[in-house]
Amino acid sequence: MGCKKVIFDILSGLNVEYESPTKIGNLEYECLTKLYQLGSECSETLMQTGQELLERCEESEDIEYKFQLVLDSLAKRCHPGALELNIAALVSEKTRDKEAYINLLATFKNPLAISALVHAIKADDSTGEEEGGIRYKAIELLHLLGAKEVTSMIIPFVKDSAYRVRESAIDFLVKFDIREVAPIFVDQLAQEEYPINLAKLISGLVSWKWTDTLPELRELLASDWVRNDKTLQTTVSNAILALS
Repeated sequence: MGCKKVIFDILSGLNVEYESPTKIGNLEYECLTKLYQLGSECSETLMQTGQELLERCEESEDIEYKFQLVLDSLAKRCHPGALELNIAALVSEKTRDKEAYINLLATFKNPLAISALVHAIKADDSTGEEEGGIRYKAIELLHLLGAKEVTSMIIPFVKDSAYRVRESAIDFLVKFDIREVAPIFVDQLAQEEYPINLAKLISGLVSWKWTDTLPELRELLASDWVRNDKTLQTTVSNAILALS
């Protein structure tokens, strides 16, 4: 039996009526395992199948789902073209699930992905506190890849509408010791509504010994929000002591 038919027979196992997350999860695992265990003689056919499915992703979510399984199996098989195909999927206008491709890119830990991640961040226009998943995951991966060269693009995300994006941007800037953003951190203190982010802003300012933030910290300490949150109260009080 030819490799092409074997691959499509495996993928056709996913063509079932939805019953439960458990059943779908089991089918996905079975499919991925079979693709991973294909003989080496099928490697190039599997790669070709992935390329063909990528071109058809806009047709349906089902096709993109199958493409993702093929891509995942190529990555697990350490196929030399897997990274390039993953990057192509992230920047393609034919794919929808960008977060899935960022998650898989994280397993490669390869700086070749940096430009694609930047592209994904710029293309993500979702707004709101619970949105921004693509920006958040992409910034986290840029952080992991040590991509300090994209710092200027990351700075504005300290004021993003999504709390997770703000958090990942703060982490990035503190990690790479970008002290020139201290005034932006100070300005954000009065606007940040997410306690973890507020604590991270303060931690960064303390690590940079930014004494100019003392008036804002004292104002925060007097606010109802901080007075009613013992953890934040301790964080702000300790920061004032450290900078005084």
